[in-house]
Amino acid sequence: MKMSNNKIYLLYLIAFSTIIRFIIAYTLELGGEEAYYWTFALHPKLSHLDQPPMIGWMIQLFTNNLFLNSEFLIRLVSVFLGSINTWVIFVLGRRIKNELTGLYAAILYTTSIYCSILTGTLLSPDTPQVLFILLSIYFLHEGFITKHEDCPESRLLSSISLIMAGVFVGLAMLSNISSVLLWVGAIAYISLFDRKFLKKPQFWLSVFISFLVFSPVVMWNVKYDLIGFKFLYSKIFTLSENAGFVVIINQIIHQIIYNNPVNIVLAFIALFSFKKIKYLKENQYKLLIAFSLPFILTGIIPIGFFSLILFSAAYLETKYSSTRVRFPEVLKNSFYSIVVIVMIMITQIYSGVFNFEVKKPPEVKIGADDISIDRYGWRKLAKEFNKLRFMDVALGNISNHSYIISNNYLAAAHYEYYLARPNKIAVKTIGNLNETRKYAFTTIEQGGFKIGESAYYIESSRDLISGTQLGNIYFSSVEVAKIIYIRRMNNPVVRYTIYRFKELIRVPAETLFPITQK
Repeated sequence: MKMSNNKIYLLYLIAFSTIIRFIIAYTLELGGEEAYYWTFALHPKLSHLDQPPMIGWMIQLFTNNLFLNSEFLIRLVSVFLGSINTWVIFVLGRRIKNELTGLYAAILYTTSIYCSILTGTLLSPDTPQVLFILLSIYFLHEGFITKHEDCPESRLLSSISLIMAGVFVGLAMLSNISSVLLWVGAIAYISLFDRKFLKKPQFWLSVFISFLVFSPVVMWNVKYDLIGFKFLYSKIFTLSENAGFVVIINQIIHQIIYNNPVNIVLAFIALFSFKKIKYLKENQYKLLIAFSLPFILTGIIPIGFFSLILFSAAYLETKYSSTRVRFPEVLKNSFYSIVVIVMIMITQIYSGVFNFEVKKPPEVKIGADDISIDRYGWRKLAKEFNKLRFMDVALGNISNHSYIISNNYLAAAHYEYYLARPNKIAVKTIGNLNETRKYAFTTIEQGGFKIGESAYYIESSRDLISGTQLGNIYFSSVEVAKIIYIRRMNNPVVRYTIYRFKELIRVPAETLFPITQK
């Protein structure tokens, strides 16, 4: 069977995007969040304090349980699923209208920073969530909008699709609990526009199946006194308390960049053009709006934006279907936009040229407010630490059983991947639950703290807490072992001070470890 031109263009798009994302995945060092989600595979559980387990399971699957453990290979899951997602949104666009709509949707998906880079290249719980959300939308659409209502085969397909939707919503919830908002949208849609589904057992069976798939997270939380759900509630409450004007503006700017400014403008045009240009059926439009609004209204805009991508694609197809224009100018502008944004990001990481303030006040720490440092210099730090560790053990400066201590989960994850793992030493944390998160568990699992132990502490020039201040509370002596400057374009961008904390004299208070296993 001869492949259509639209599918050929799609394959070219996927191939080109995959190659670019391969290069980025191979080149960039892990960010703190990525290193943290890597620990979900290193220490797998039925769930984790702040996220469900799916991203960890996916990393285990794609790395043969971390047998393949390079930065590139642990990101392979994101690159692979990113390519699959491009195909899925093509199929979704084709289902709601036609192949050209699917192709336009795939292009708009690919030109989104969130879809191509944040979830399609870098590690994130959203990586598997996006796949399962798109599949859920597809099967919910099949379930709610039947092609031929009087046809028994169509009704059977609708029932099967609803069941499949339950499976995929459940898997999406295992990726990120926010996926439950799909059911909020689905129930809102059928309550307002198609109430017959409220009486159909297939729909409620689908909801039950999704929560059955999600049950590992519930089981884990029951085991630990619902600590994960309590943590989620406290996080939402804290975010709502801190939602000031500056924070809101900052989030808006981030969302514009993540979703591509051109795509956002196009989405608004498509959204408000529906009354004039009926590019979808009325029930399709209402259904996709219902899926989108719960996410957008709760601040999870990139997931809610998928419906808007489909609106934009259908709008462009309808507008240009009677012309000879295959690829409208707006799609080209969207492509140019993501190229510029990605080039700026990579240039900043490796050169820092967009740090416009050359001379800073003395009280401003080196590397402060430069988020690009999160993905720069870790390989250099690892080499220097490896040399220090080898000499310290050889000369008896520190015990071979010493570990790295940290007071922040992101820093701890970075240290575990780049410093501790190659040297086969542990990472333990001191701090409250908000600061240590999963490491509150792993610290206990690794035996906690014992009198007389020694540890390394790495203080970044970006940190708010001094290593000397922390070490003097719990250890008999604190020594500066080494100071390492990470340079970019011959300029120091961050300083790491490595301390030796010797002979623990005070075990951290139990309040620092509020989680105890039953």
